[in-house]
Amino acid sequence: MYHLLSFSGLRKLMFQYFTFGVGEYYRGIVKSAQVKQLQRYIPSLKVEDVERYVTKCRSQNFLPGRHVLIA
Repeated sequence: MYHLLSFSGLRKLMFQYFTFGVGEYYRGIVKSAQVKQLQRYIPSLKVEDVERYVTKCRSQNFLPGRHVLIA
């Protein structure tokens, strides 16, 4: 783990996208912030139109040789 965190490229990447990541968490928690962002695409959208739902979505990566890695 130390070797991973001591790599300067990873630290640069983490700091570069830190505010983006915090914003994503914030919009995931505060529904009105999420709706405000969505209103750029759907101006008539209201907070009452959006409801919380627990997703069961998982990431799937395809590896060489037709193998699937499910994360």
